[in-house]
Amino acid sequence: MSRAAVQGRGSSTYIGKLDEVNDKMTALFEKLENPVVTGLSLKTHGETPIEAFPSPLPDLYHGEPVVGVIKSLSPLESLNVSGMNMGNIWSVELKNEQNRVSTGVATLWARKKIKSLMTALNLGAAEAEIRSEVIDTALQHHLVTRYTSLVAVEQKVSRPVEQNLNSGQVKSNMPQGWQHNKVFGTSSRTATHSHAALIMGVLALLLGAILLRNTSRRRAL
Repeated sequence: MSRAAVQGRGSSTYIGKLDEVNDKMTALFEKLENPVVTGLSLKTHGETPIEAFPSPLPDLYHGEPVVGVIKSLSPLESLNVSGMNMGNIWSVELKNEQNRVSTGVATLWARKKIKSLMTALNLGAAEAEIRSEVIDTALQHHLVTRYTSLVAVEQKVSRPVEQNLNSGQVKSNMPQGWQHNKVFGTSSRTATHSHAALIMGVLALLLGAILLRNTSRRRAL
């Protein structure tokens, strides 16, 4: 709703209770019928290119300040803001007297630009162009978007280069339903019984062979 209001140079309001409908809608209609300044635009002196967001700038209404973020290739000494007030041309010259450097302004500008680009995408802009510009802006300012994500990398030395590696077996749990003796064989205790059974089997085969040989001799006699 707020994005639709910005694109239409209008205003929006939130109504959370039914008993607020009358008061809030009345205030909203009064603001929409009597905007302070419409058709806001920005101009700089000289040929310094700027990128300002939100774009387009919304109309100015009572009780709703217009906040914009501007990027320029060189410091701006002044900025001209103009529009229409009650059918008359209105303009004001904003002087950049402080010219301070503040952290976070560049990130705020990048967020506003990406938000404007995604709105243009919803309005039918070509996704290939929007995607490329969003990625470039997000990577430059380290922002998470629909097309980008962040990966944290910790540079910490866990083992010095000159230290040798140690190898060994690491215990692990068996998957559910698996049996240890069927995968790795029987333990040492049960192995004794298996070897005994194997020896008994070999002896039984030898005994059978001897009996078979004696039987054959008796038949020959």
